[in-house]
Amino acid sequence: MKGAKTSIQEVMKTKFPKIPYEEWAKVAEKGLGSSYQSFDEYENLTIKPLYTIEELEKIETILSKDAISQNHWFIAQNIKGETVEELVENVKIAINHGQTLLSLKIPDNWTIHEMNAFLQEVNLEENSFFIETDILSVPVYSLFDQVLQKKGLNKNHLTGFIGSDPIEYFCKGFLTKEDCQLYYDYWGQGVQFAHQKLPNVKTVLVDGRIFEGAGGNTIQQLAYSLATAVSHVEQLKKSGLSLDEIFEKFVFAFSIRSNFFIEIAKLRAAKYLWAKVQEAYGFKTPLHKATILAETSFINKSKFDLYSNLLRLGGEAFSSVIGGVDYLRIHPFDEFENVFGSEFGERLSRNIHHLLNEESKLSAVCDPSSGSYFIESLTHSLIEKAWQTFLEIEEEGILQALSSGRIQKELASSKEILKKSFDEGKLVLIGTNKFTLENDALLENIFPKKIKEDKVKLRLIPIEELQGEIKLGEKLSNFTRVVTKQSNFIQPIVSFRLSEELESSLMKGRDENEA
Repeated sequence: MKGAKTSIQEVMKTKFPKIPYEEWAKVAEKGLGSSYQSFDEYENLTIKPLYTIEELEKIETILSKDAISQNHWFIAQNIKGETVEELVENVKIAINHGQTLLSLKIPDNWTIHEMNAFLQEVNLEENSFFIETDILSVPVYSLFDQVLQKKGLNKNHLTGFIGSDPIEYFCKGFLTKEDCQLYYDYWGQGVQFAHQKLPNVKTVLVDGRIFEGAGGNTIQQLAYSLATAVSHVEQLKKSGLSLDEIFEKFVFAFSIRSNFFIEIAKLRAAKYLWAKVQEAYGFKTPLHKATILAETSFINKSKFDLYSNLLRLGGEAFSSVIGGVDYLRIHPFDEFENVFGSEFGERLSRNIHHLLNEESKLSAVCDPSSGSYFIESLTHSLIEKAWQTFLEIEEEGILQALSSGRIQKELASSKEILKKSFDEGKLVLIGTNKFTLENDALLENIFPKKIKEDKVKLRLIPIEELQGEIKLGEKLSNFTRVVTKQSNFIQPIVSFRLSEELESSLMKGRDENEA
């Protein structure tokens, strides 16, 4: 009746009709429009238009809140410097601006003298660190040992990471299969040596970034990383370390793209899968959680409309934190594979950490995505498919799969699908293949270019002899030699960016016009 009043009691008695899932799905699909795809060809995943609580009744919650007591992460921005003075100055600037981890690379031309001078100014007992050594992990362990002894520092007070992933180095295609096994054995000896000299420092890296950079989908990144980890475990068992000592040394590294929910699920799946591997090795309760370094991807960054890269960086950092990483590195918006980022870009990237932590208070929330119908289901799908792919690789092992070209072939297939999606405009990079600004300037010759790395391999000399040479002041670079190309090298895995061809085409056109 018009004008009649409804009492609160009558409202409380009102019951809404139960709408079938199919009806809700139709509404969701209509809202999503043409952008909705039930099957993601690239990711090899079926994405439903709507997720409900019934999804969680079919699967276990992947990570309980009891598994994560906090959501703290270390700010792992790269600190650059070639000389002692330059590196010390940049370390101080980073710390003054809130950096919580010394993430740096020891220059190849350093000796024990430069390292000693550096540690005169920087106290590693008070600052945790993350040092990626590439092929020089064993000489760097020896260098640290010598300096610690000389300075009388307590080796038990050092915490952080020093090391590399030998599989990642093999993927660069600098070695034969026979060389790979020789280096793998030597690397294992180095990890055992570091366990004695630097007992609380992690030394084993599983680098999934190289698979992502080559176009690998999420399932491939997880499966190949897991196969790499198991290969490391088997290799280190030969060195005499116990399983407990081996597992505590691991750090996983992943690149994070802008596919927000899939990246969160990827990180959560990685933790679950690592726990399952530990169970397979006989641990009743997994003792060592997956320690993860996440860094923003280069594959979707563009030299067109540079500031649009900032939006991608923010989303990628956000999903990394939601996924629960231990170390987070946000590359400057104007840094690329051959160009260093600007000081302004470095500052903005560091400040994104502070925004997520201090402004958004994400560190105050434990495992915020736990219980999400969509993310839990997505994580479960990634776990099942990645585990199946991992088992297939384990039939021959990751090293043999690389030697035969199987991994390279699978990555190339994924890259082709991804590139086609970008070229056809289905995968959109704003400012690059859609809404491109006219006369948009490309980043060329503005900032210092990175020096192209030589193809080198390590001199495999006994660690006792290595110790003596380090003590006498030998440069780190003197423990390597330039590689001569051989026909039986492992086929390299090469990273790329989606916008590279567009950028090259534009530069070529401009050069022709100027001519």
